[in-house]
Amino acid sequence: MMDPAGYLKILGQKLNLFFNGYEISSNRNIYAFISEHPLLRALVWKSGHFAFPFGLIAPFGLLGFVSALKDKKKRTSYLLLFYFFLTAIGSTLLFFNTARFWMTLVPIYILFAAYGLFHLINIYKQGSKRGLIFSIILFVLFFSMVNGKIAQTRDLPPPDLMHLAIKYDKEQKHQEAMELFSRILTNDSDNLLVKHFLGRSLYSARKLDKAISLYQGMLYTRDLDPDWRRYIHEQLALVHMQMGNHKEAIDEYKIILSMDPDRPVFHGKEFFTIHDENFLYYRTLFSLSEVYRLIGDKETSLDLLRQIEKDGPEMFRRKAEDILKNRVLPEQGRTSGRYPSVSEEIPFTRVRSTDSFFT
Repeated sequence: MMDPAGYLKILGQKLNLFFNGYEISSNRNIYAFISEHPLLRALVWKSGHFAFPFGLIAPFGLLGFVSALKDKKKRTSYLLLFYFFLTAIGSTLLFFNTARFWMTLVPIYILFAAYGLFHLINIYKQGSKRGLIFSIILFVLFFSMVNGKIAQTRDLPPPDLMHLAIKYDKEQKHQEAMELFSRILTNDSDNLLVKHFLGRSLYSARKLDKAISLYQGMLYTRDLDPDWRRYIHEQLALVHMQMGNHKEAIDEYKIILSMDPDRPVFHGKEFFTIHDENFLYYRTLFSLSEVYRLIGDKETSLDLLRQIEKDGPEMFRRKAEDILKNRVLPEQGRTSGRYPSVSEEIPFTRVRSTDSFFT
């Protein structure tokens, strides 16, 4: 060990965190969601430095632990609890110190807390002023330690704001979601992941002009990854389709098809032979067939569907087969039925973990 003093200092800091009332979150910040759920509001809350419930259970639990150790007559009866308590603390300190690892100790804390209360009541009935004063001082010390400065209210960091905004978006609270996404972007204006979710909220709220502006601005990001560029053009096409801008949607899909030099380039109605079953590529072809159908160019739409049926991946091949074989077009004497809309059946491109985009 190169720095034993430094290591012990860090263990001391982790011990301080372990006995603090603030609930240290792992992936989702508990306090970010308290206001959204009445049960959480009642069971987990903070007021100044005081954090409920751990800020109350822990001081009584520690008082009970010390009181049980001092009780020479009954000490051996509690040995299993002592060993479990100390082992759980030690194993947590050696690894990851978050609230979910404290949960194993909560039942033990409650047992010791009950013992601590019983001890205070008992010495009060016995009239032992010295013992009562000592126990109260000990409790105050433990209470101060557990409800220290770490438990004070603080602004939520960007990843927690992000999780809360995504929650709002899923609950169709798009305005609240957009406000939080915009708040994050004020300090991190080039964060593509945040813009991705903001664009989705704008799309869902039918603020399509703002979604167009957002995606067009994303295209000017420095050193933009090709996969992000394809994704942005795809979202622009979807928004244009919702707005009825079919020509613009076709242009965006053509850009996607022409981006990869190893891919066949769209020239009018002609496509070179396709062998690679690339998901995004065939999704683009399927989307193009939908746009051409909407503008009345059935010939091109059918040509694209036949191309997908011949070479596409199974997901799109089955969709194309369904349309070509089971849905007869109007000129064949029957009602065509409605083509499945790619914007409805295929969700927005998925992205990786949100936390990795914040440094």
